[in-house]
Amino acid sequence: ADTLARTHALPFRISHEIAAHFVAERRRVPAGPLVDALASATTAVIGRTLPYTETELQHVLSAAHFVEVRQTLGGPSPVRTTAALAAAEQQLRTDRAWTTSTQTLLGDAARGLRAAVEAL
Repeated sequence: ADTLARTHALPFRISHEIAAHFVAERRRVPAGPLVDALASATTAVIGRTLPYTETELQHVLSAAHFVEVRQTLGGPSPVRTTAALAAAEQQLRTDRAWTTSTQTLLGDAARGLRAAVEAL
């Protein structure tokens, strides 16, 4: 549905209606060609077919494509997950530096307090 909306400027509702018809057709004829299922679905919903080959449909329906095209913030695409991982690693380095610095300051303060108490 997302690809239909993006590639053919179809309204999101219409592209989802086509997808629902496509799934119903695949359930009815599971071993049939994808292009036939799409042609049936698009003809039923928008009155015409859309130009896809079997290979293109296999790609569009693949899990890899599904992940690749989801590049919104927080999405699963490699571009987004690589950026998120880099940001998380930088934050971890910052947090570790703060922890080390704070532990040093607390240790120094504890020693200073102990020395002040002993000096009484």
